[in-house]
Formats: sequence, C-alpha cells, structure tokens
Amino acid sequence: MKKIRQIKESTTAEELFPRYRCHPEFAAYLTYCRNLDFEAVPDYQYLKDLFQSIIKREIQGSELKEDFDWVLKRKDLISKYCGDEHVSESPPKPLPGRKSIFGLD
Repeated sequence: MKKIRQIKESTTAEELFPRYRCHPEFAAYLTYCRNLDFEAVPDYQYLKDLFQSIIKREIQGSELKEDFDWVLKRKDLISKYCGDEHVSESPPKPLPGRKSIFGLD
C-alpha cells in the first residue's frame, strides 16, 4: 500500500494529463484538489469554471449536443418508468435560482 501511495503522490498532474492529449483544465483541477487542506472549503465556482471553459471552447458557437451519456440514460429511465410521452427532447431546466451546469443560458 505504501508503494501505491508513493507512486500516486509522486506522479504529477502534467504526467497524468499531458497537454498534447488532454485539456490543461484537468491538470489544474487535480493540482488544485491535491493542494487543498483537509479542512479547506473548495472554491466550487473556480472548479466549475474550469470545466465550463472546456465546454465553451469545444462548442465554439456551434449547438451544444444533447447526446451525452447521462442525458440518454435519463431519457431511457423516464421512458421505462413513465412512458415515452414524458420524455423531453430538450435538457431539463435548472432549478429556480440556479444556472445551467453549462453556463450557456
């Protein structure tokens, strides 16, 4: 177990998420989380913004695709338990007072 821990601690975020294969936000996320003190409250907005920046950069003005696996699974579950007439073609609206997770509203 100590050997596994040593390997995990010594592997850098840049080694896990090389820039030529991954978005740099993944390395930033891991580095941020690794540097948090145990009692520290994470800056959730910063972490959320990291991933929103990936989404915004990836779609670059094109329509956001709704065929993410969690959307398809949601539609399947609703169809299975409630019938096809309850399945919406659009993603669910955020709760009042909340923004969409994509921040594109």
